[in-house]
Formats: sequence, C-alpha cells, structure tokens
Amino acid sequence: MEKPDSRARSRKNTRFTLPAAWAMMAQFHFKIKTLLKYKMGRIGRRVVEFEEEYTLKICSSCGGIKNDLGGSNMYKCSFCHIVHDRDVNAVKNIFHKNMQMLC
Repeated sequence: MEKPDSRARSRKNTRFTLPAAWAMMAQFHFKIKTLLKYKMGRIGRRVVEFEEEYTLKICSSCGGIKNDLGGSNMYKCSFCHIVHDRDVNAVKNIFHKNMQMLC
C-alpha cells in the first residue's frame, strides 16, 4: 500500500499538487476574508484591503526606489544611506501608501 504523502512528493506529480495547494489556499483566504467582512459589518466596522505594490523597493524615509534588492534582510537606501530592516521598511511603506483609505 502506498504511503499517503509519497505521491505528493514524487517529481512527476508535483505539477498537479502545487496548483491544487495554491487553489486551496486561495479558497481558504477568500473564506476568511468574507467571514471577516461579515463579522465586522455586524458590529459597524469595515475591512480595508491594502495594496502592496513596490513596498519592498521604496525607502520609507526618502521615497527613493531601489531596484536591486538582493537577498539581504536589510534595506540599504542608495539615496539617503539609511539602513532599515527590510520587512519593517515594507510595513511602513504599506502604512504610508494606504493611510488615506483609513481616514
């Protein structure tokens, strides 16, 4: 008898399992988002969906765009020479970019 996970690990079947996994994650994300909107609507609140485009490439201090990010966890701006944690920089950019939606 075949092990339950051996088929998913074989190379020739990977192309069938990866799209299925992505589809399941997208469906789960949609259900959570729908439920959250429903629950927040019941208590008079709203859910705001944010755009995340170019948030990794933009410096949160000066707004300079850096196209060559590399694999580093730190963001070193070539314009103002400030150093940020890459994830913190992206979160600051998401906040600043979408602040007008919250007001």
